[in-house]
Amino acid sequence: MKKKTRISIALVAVISIAVVSLNFTTIYDADGFVYGKPDHQTIGVLSFSPDGTLFFADSKNAAIYGVKLSNDKTDASKQAMNVGEIDSKIADMMGVTAREIKINDMATNPVTNSVYLSVARGSGNDTQYALLKVSREGESRNGKIELVDLNNVSYTKYTLSDAPSDADKDRRGNSLRTSSITDIAFHNNEL
Repeated sequence: MKKKTRISIALVAVISIAVVSLNFTTIYDADGFVYGKPDHQTIGVLSFSPDGTLFFADSKNAAIYGVKLSNDKTDASKQAMNVGEIDSKIADMMGVTAREIKINDMATNPVTNSVYLSVARGSGNDTQYALLKVSREGESRNGKIELVDLNNVSYTKYTLSDAPSDADKDRRGNSLRTSSITDIAFHNNEL
């Protein structure tokens, strides 16, 4: 092999290693958030910080996630929104009947005045979870519902260190882990 060819192969190998190394490096922003897809399994209770960061509980992971949302469309109106038959509209979005959904929690973003809902579809191991946003349609009092995409967001995660394991059950056979986070609230800059 010629010297020039060996140098080219070595250079390609070094560049490949550098690119692979960059792909496995986690980059955090100044607030400790990382960009990507959270590894949550459930979406339960919700709370907002004053700056519009959404926090939600994931009982299966015994964790709380913080997600930075786009807070650019502010609703200055203080009037109530009207979303008639919201359960049926959510069920239609999720492809099921209203009896097959459960609204777990609701919180209002203090920056935009949009309302966020954590919703479960189905039951047992087949349950699917979604985060929905309800915002005002223009100047009307009508609210529109949309799915919040959590695939590419800035997020952070805090895992409880003393949560029950998945195997721990109560007297009825229900998982104790699902009760490890029953409510969250943001107060005096603490969650």
